[in-house]
Amino acid sequence: MYYVVCSRCSFVLYAGERPIDVIRVLAKYGDKCPRCLHRLSTEPKRLSVSVRKRSTPASR
Repeated sequence: MYYVVCSRCSFVLYAGERPIDVIRVLAKYGDKCPRCLHRLSTEPKRLSVSVRKRSTPASR
């Protein structure tokens, strides 16, 4: 999953299976977080990468 969240209050601005252009997300919200009204930036404050475990087929 890909997430775009507010760096101040952690409001999830975008969550989806595909990456999205951050500028499109910011434009949707008028460059401000709808929860805390913090001005949003295209510069990442934090980047987190996680590996998702694969599900294994049932043993035969």
